[in-house]
Amino acid sequence: MNKNIIFRIMQFFNSTPMLHLSVDNNFDTVTRSHVSTKNRFRLSLVALNFGTLKLYIFTFSAIPIARKIGCFNFFYLLDFDKIQQRKNCNEINTITEEYEKNTLNNLNPDERSRQEEFFKIRISENNDSLSNIFDKANYYTTVILAFSAALVYAYSKLIELQLNITTLLIFYLVLINMLDLLDLILLLRRSVSVSGFHRSSFKSLRTSKEEYALTKSLYFDFVASSNDVQYYAGLTINTEMRSFRVILIGFILLICTTIKFNHIETKQDSPLLYLQSYTSLDKNR
Repeated sequence: MNKNIIFRIMQFFNSTPMLHLSVDNNFDTVTRSHVSTKNRFRLSLVALNFGTLKLYIFTFSAIPIARKIGCFNFFYLLDFDKIQQRKNCNEINTITEEYEKNTLNNLNPDERSRQEEFFKIRISENNDSLSNIFDKANYYTTVILAFSAALVYAYSKLIELQLNITTLLIFYLVLINMLDLLDLILLLRRSVSVSGFHRSSFKSLRTSKEEYALTKSLYFDFVASSNDVQYYAGLTINTEMRSFRVILIGFILLICTTIKFNHIETKQDSPLLYLQSYTSLDKNR
């Protein structure tokens, strides 16, 4: 079978809360690269998304290419913070001490100066990246708040629809859209809520007697800022994908409700038009 067709099928089941297909290592999302590799997929009867947490109900994992099936779980919780871990201060200190032991002690003043310039450039780039990431989060927050008004209008009109196969499909789209919207709100809340950044302090630099104290502090800031960019970029990527799905399904709902109500109004107006034409013929007689 064509890989594009396989990917589209996988993408469809990745977007549905029922019979959900996902990849744990990529925080649920199935990409085109997963089609021809030995990845472990997860198939779940029900999948619920709550921002940085994903809950799978009646689920099992498998590697289709290797024909390996993992254990079955009634419940499985996937945490973004465990996949895209943000390093704490102790972990960054450990990395910095290894750099000091293996590299910094062997550098002469000119080499240290070049490394300092490199770290300053990279720290500045990371700060710019963080600024862009937070700007994107604020932008998506504004767009979704504005688009939610249209969704509320579409939801309110669905109450008046009569139950049939078409309206059941529309209600299923509404369910997917509402779950995606809840997930997106929690992701945006996490993206814009900054708990704090780990950076070196001027006090530690002033009290240090080492010649390379500045280089060590810059390396600490470089590692910390790079880790912050990776963490918040991961949140932003998931926010972008969820925003696209909310807007796309929202537009489909608006189109479906508009067509459905136009069809209902046409049916209601037809007998009236027929009655008016019939009475006008009687008067002419």
